[in-house]
Amino acid sequence: TDADVAQLIKALPTFNAALKAAKWSPIPPKENLGPVGSLVPYIDGMNVPGVDESLKTAGTDWGTMRSTLYKVFAAHAAVVVGSVTPQMIEQLNKDTSQFSERRRESFQAMKGACAKIPPGNVEIVKNHAQELQALYSIGR
Repeated sequence: TDADVAQLIKALPTFNAALKAAKWSPIPPKENLGPVGSLVPYIDGMNVPGVDESLKTAGTDWGTMRSTLYKVFAAHAAVVVGSVTPQMIEQLNKDTSQFSERRRESFQAMKGACAKIPPGNVEIVKNHAQELQALYSIGR
């Protein structure tokens, strides 16, 4: 919801500070997990010592933050997939290299996963795009 995203934005500075204090770094996803499976180790890896306590000072907790992070990252992926132009697809399809084949497969998997994202979530993320920019450099 819009209120969930507003709470996430409010908690971002505190959350980021806790991740930095714990020297958090993203856990690389295992191969062949797919678009959703790749998100799990990334987000769940953020549950480092001190995070829940710091989030409580910002009026939330890890369970709520975790749920909102999944929804926001998924909706952001849907925004990105939705911005791919027909010309970009055409260019990708022209390249017959094995690398491009993997990119096409990844894109199709991502497109399929993103089709399941509620449109309302996508709109909320679009509406808060500027404020959510800090989320994409979290822990740095």
